Amino acid sequence: MRTLPWIALLLTSLAGCSATETPPSMSPDSAATSAEPAGNAALATVPAWMSSAAADASLVCYLDVVEGAPAGGKGWRAGAGDAIRIAGWAVETGTTAQRAGAIRLHSLAPGGTDVYFAAERSDRADVSASPQFAAAPPSNAGLTSSIRLDGVAPGPYEIFYVIGDAGKAVACTLGPSRVLTVV
Repeated sequence: MRTLPWIALLLTSLAGCSATETPPSMSPDSAATSAEPAGNAALATVPAWMSSAAADASLVCYLDVVEGAPAGGKGWRAGAGDAIRIAGWAVETGTTAQRAGAIRLHSLAPGGTDVYFAAERSDRADVSASPQFAAAPPSNAGLTSSIRLDGVAPGPYEIFYVIGDAGKAVACTLGPSRVLTVV
């Protein structure tokens, strides 16, 4: 019976808490503003070496994942304003130090324009330890880019990795089954 007064006191205390006051974190003055999607915008200026990079057997690459775009058919679909992440690795055989990289979305539409995005390089212990690269274990084999598709024309795009600089540039296609369709 002694618990009954405590329960009544607890209920009275809870009823006294007002839900009509706006908590400070919910005040209209500090309302959250919508942010742009995370990721890299398409390169506004594409260096000549990057746009002239051709497929080369000395560049071996692999696509691990495309996040933020549902898979289906021969690749992935994403909206023109979406942000997606492309991750994998690219290795120039015969050298340990891997050069800077980018992602090229190669337009498959007649008269379409390719779109380029900056990419980050990172160490990939799994790739460096691979018997395939035992003669020259690569450093910074990883290639990742979070990209924003705003401004990218709707249509199908084949995903390429582009590696290099003004001295030498090479590209690696991820294959015709690796198509990103922007809708």
